[in-house]
Amino acid sequence: MVVSINTYKGRLYTKERIKRKRDISAFFDSSCNILKFYGSYYNLFVNVNNLDYARFFVSVKRNTCNAPKRNRAKRIVREIFRTNKDLIPKGCNYFILVKRECNLDFNLYREDLLALFKRVSK
Repeated sequence: MVVSINTYKGRLYTKERIKRKRDISAFFDSSCNILKFYGSYYNLFVNVNNLDYARFFVSVKRNTCNAPKRNRAKRIVREIFRTNKDLIPKGCNYFILVKRECNLDFNLYREDLLALFKRVSK
């Protein structure tokens, strides 16, 4: 497999995704430590994890849109996270809640989510 060095941005490791119900519950059980940031398309909830990498999970409300559009929204967030790891502050757990359905340009979603991550790093 030939991969161009300029286009390959790394992979998304399983340790960087929060999937287990136990981990999700632990995220919300420490509710006093959660920071909240609001954007046009996303709500971002942040919790410190004291690891040397960032972890995240994505959710889309059912009343936002139908299943294929919800899945596309989650794929977009995973792609933004994967390709911009260097811009995302490490040592935190992120819960990304998609507020609107994804019918617009990918770059608009990318800019909105990266602006939220910049606010986290301040």
